Amino acid sequence: MSRLTILHINIIGGVVSVILAVGLYFLLIPPAQKKIKQNQAVFLDVQGRAMSRATNENNLRNALADQQRVAVLYGAYRNKYMPGLGYQQNAIRTMMTVFWPNQGKSFPERYAAALRKFMNGEKRSNSIGWNNPGVISLGSFGPDPNTIDADGVGGKFGPVLHYTYPMQVTAKSFAGLMRHIRNWPAIGRCGVPVIDNVQISGNSPNLNATYTVKLTVMVDEKAPTPDSRVSGSSAAGGAGGPGGPGGMRGYPGSSGSSYPGSSGSSYPGSSGPGYPGSSSSGYSGGGGSSSPPYSGSGSPNGSSGPPPRGSNNRGSSD
Repeated sequence: MSRLTILHINIIGGVVSVILAVGLYFLLIPPAQKKIKQNQAVFLDVQGRAMSRATNENNLRNALADQQRVAVLYGAYRNKYMPGLGYQQNAIRTMMTVFWPNQGKSFPERYAAALRKFMNGEKRSNSIGWNNPGVISLGSFGPDPNTIDADGVGGKFGPVLHYTYPMQVTAKSFAGLMRHIRNWPAIGRCGVPVIDNVQISGNSPNLNATYTVKLTVMVDEKAPTPDSRVSGSSAAGGAGGPGGPGGMRGYPGSSGSSYPGSSGSSYPGSSGPGYPGSSSSGYSGGGGSSSPPYSGSGSPNGSSGPPPRGSNNRGSSD
């Protein structure tokens, strides 16, 4: 074997150096380049946000100002349109004080009274006759406080309740009828009204009109806490309540009358002796006489005897 010369050593060293250089390149350079690109992307993102910071801060100030302005407007309209329900912390107390008859202070009584007051005003100012005052009805309010449905269409305790009524009215003039339709936004404490499906027939002074009014109530109050100790059943007051078998939506569970409206005596009006505003008790001083609240159903617990001790059903019309 011949001896290695300096030239041979240099050649071997050069080859080894090239191999090491190529290996180090593929081992170190591509990951470093990838990291550089990632850092550049982050830098460009931060730079873009920094450049738009002034615009974003200005947009934030405008949004906060809009929020305050809308809150003020909503507060004004809320005080005009939204009824205060007066929820209590406990579901039982809410059922008894807010939804059961309470000498005109309960929500159903106040709500029905506000609608009747509006329609009475329309009769005086625009000669509007209300053909179906018994259409006013609300949801089922007993005997189970945990199943109260304040609007009768699944709204429960809120935060949004919907009340929809198909109205039937008469008018002496087309102008008076149009004023009546336009006057609905003037109603107070019944929700925001929307009028739809207006149909007019006849001729002056015998105009007939039908339309649908939908009142939307936004509830800002906290819903009462459910009470697991109570539930509706036939033993809780008959078959008419939501917990009774086969009964109407009643107050609370009477098979003869419902609270609110049904084919029996009702709250509010129906074809039978109603409380309040039924066809017998009259619309705006109608000729019929009103009977005591929930007449025909006996006591609120579905029996024919006197009302339970402490009941607000005192047997007199509001």
